[in-house]
Amino acid sequence: MRGVVSPTKTQRRFHWVFGPRYSVRGLVVAVTVLAVAFGIVTERARRQHDAVNRLRAMGVGIRYDYQLRPPVNGRQNPSSISRLLGMDMCHNVVSVIVHDSHDASTALPIVKRLPRLRTVEYCWNNDFDRTEKTFKRYTKELRGVEIQSIMAIVG
Repeated sequence: MRGVVSPTKTQRRFHWVFGPRYSVRGLVVAVTVLAVAFGIVTERARRQHDAVNRLRAMGVGIRYDYQLRPPVNGRQNPSSISRLLGMDMCHNVVSVIVHDSHDASTALPIVKRLPRLRTVEYCWNNDFDRTEKTFKRYTKELRGVEIQSIMAIVG
């Protein structure tokens, strides 16, 4: 029986011809890991979207990460995929602008929900005592976020 090839040699030969072999168990594990990762990303995007909508309803300004990059070809538009999937799925809010005329203490719990936030610009007009309290509260509760106090001159 010289012409009979042992199964191990046949398996090795087809392994190189058809590529590596995968099991159903490996496929199930890979699909599960990808589904969990996609679920986490989607949940973060949904939370950011809800926070952005609530802040915009209060009149708070929002800046996404793509808005801080230098313009390409004179344009600073979001990517095409972000228009398809949604701004909050593809970009992070990195800066908010809170005005003194808004209730800054009401905005703080919502601002705290933005995980990639880097700066908060707090614009104030004339009430220095209230501004100082609000500024200290923002600084205390938003650790690692740069808080900038900006005096707005109206007149």
